[in-house]
Amino acid sequence: MIATVVSKKSRSRRASAEAAEAGPRPRSFVKWAGGKRQLLPELLKRVPRSWRADRDRYYEPFVGAGSFYWELAPRWAHLNDLNSELVVSWQVVRDDVAGLVGVLKDIEEAYRKDPEHLFLQYRSLAPSLLSPAERAARFIFLNKTCFNGLYRVNSNGVFNVPWGKNPKATVCDADNLEACARRLQDSVASITLGDFSLMRDVPQGSLVYLDPPFSPLTKTANFTSFTAEKFRREDQERLVSYAAELAGAGVHVIASQSCDEDVVDLYRDEGFRCDLVPAVRAINCRGYGRGVVGEYIISSGGRTHAI
Repeated sequence: MIATVVSKKSRSRRASAEAAEAGPRPRSFVKWAGGKRQLLPELLKRVPRSWRADRDRYYEPFVGAGSFYWELAPRWAHLNDLNSELVVSWQVVRDDVAGLVGVLKDIEEAYRKDPEHLFLQYRSLAPSLLSPAERAARFIFLNKTCFNGLYRVNSNGVFNVPWGKNPKATVCDADNLEACARRLQDSVASITLGDFSLMRDVPQGSLVYLDPPFSPLTKTANFTSFTAEKFRREDQERLVSYAAELAGAGVHVIASQSCDEDVVDLYRDEGFRCDLVPAVRAINCRGYGRGVVGEYIISSGGRTHAI
């Protein structure tokens, strides 16, 4: 009996030590409009049984905060986006997290002393004049301290979101950034800048997740400005054709889309399954505009299982 108890305690200690060595589970290091963390259970239901994270490839042409990527933890991934500041930040987290954490700690210390002034100062900086670590730190700092964590640029590509009036915002979450770096370094993760259509030659059996800027549902709800070039109706049509091409080549496709029935019908016409699920709108300029809304999850196969 004593030997059994000791053995159990020993196994417990080893498990605890291994968990501590592995560190915290990585999560998105930025807040992103339309982020999919709340919909992960629904997305996971549509991952096919035949796809395995430790063996098969994963592609995400509109990576944003990457909630689905962090959840799936694929061994091989190609992540992409059209937002250059976001892409640089992902690359720096992977390649120079120590430098990034160092810069963010300095920014956080200065922010505590004069938050609004520092926010306006960093917002006015030209990213092209900064080192990669400084550029990524600026991006993350503005994301953590601007209004509602929103990222928006004007027609000239200049970030123009006001200060979020939160002087105690956490600017440097070193533990999570280091966990993200370990995940990216331990996997074969390509991180690129460009249009989704550049992701070609996707092998059969791969999983592609498409989460484009959503179509506006009203004349005033036109937020698609993650970059100076907006994602327009013709881009949605190109994306549907791209998704159909992938599915026809034996690639597993999952996509997200707003309740724009005209766009969703394009997917239906190509044989995709389109399921309406509830989602909470997390970013809105008016508090009363937040609440449960519908969002479509589109897939090239039927329901499968949660992995």
